[in-house]
Amino acid sequence: TMRHPRLAGAYRRARPHHPDRSAGVDRPTSHVREAIGRGTGHVAVGVAPVEGECLAVEGFHDLLVDLDRLEEALEKLNRARAQLLELLNGATDKIQIARMHRRLGSTDQHVAQLQLAAYPGAEGQKQARDTLLSARLRFWEAYQQNPTKQWALLMYLSLHLVLKKLGWSVADLHGSAPITELIEKVRLLAKGQCFSGGEDEAWAYADLLELAIVQRLHFAGSDAADLETSIAKLTTLQGRYPYPMFAARRQALRYRDIYAALAVEPKVFAPVLEWVKLVEDRLPFIERPKRDY
Repeated sequence: TMRHPRLAGAYRRARPHHPDRSAGVDRPTSHVREAIGRGTGHVAVGVAPVEGECLAVEGFHDLLVDLDRLEEALEKLNRARAQLLELLNGATDKIQIARMHRRLGSTDQHVAQLQLAAYPGAEGQKQARDTLLSARLRFWEAYQQNPTKQWALLMYLSLHLVLKKLGWSVADLHGSAPITELIEKVRLLAKGQCFSGGEDEAWAYADLLELAIVQRLHFAGSDAADLETSIAKLTTLQGRYPYPMFAARRQALRYRDIYAALAVEPKVFAPVLEWVKLVEDRLPFIERPKRDY
């Protein structure tokens, strides 16, 4: 029988890093919800398949499972990942390939979170480490296929720097390129998107908010100007486009509730957690908005 791990109380509503912004087959295989209540010993795992989607994981909708059934949840996610891999093998369009790598990376993140909950101690840590390394690789591959969009490079940088902070040995997939150069590339791409209008503008500020946290992770003395601007803009755009603000706040809290909780020395995340607290206080909490696309 699996026991509730010490870390479980720290996990809240962990869903994909960014919701998918496309239509059709590129939409998420599922939206996985994990809400591990503090001291409850239960995990809520929900899957909301896209209507008519061929990748949907059937029979797993709004399921409340005991920890003893986490292995079943892992099995279902792994089946979804296998379906994505099958589609990826037959894909030829670079944009489609990039989006599938992104889906695989997001799925790997969910698998890692379930592994940490299901297998306390060293076993879960090792499994999650390998799975997060896989997610990092998927995001890097997505960026290689579509280098004109900042989201994949941002996700790669986030995981890469988090894993480094956790003291895990990771190769530099970006080669000799300085991290500061990659951060600046994300910033330029996102700032260019800020002038696009519509929900894309809101997503650009969501990316800039996380980029500020990533930069803080890399250099504790970094400036908070982009963070402040992004918070203000997302708050302004909330009425028309609530999902980017919801996702930005949720992702910021992941640095505290998941990554810092995994650290042997939590103080290495202290500079980042100062800004996470700022995001938590300044971006209002809202329930997960409904999306009709």
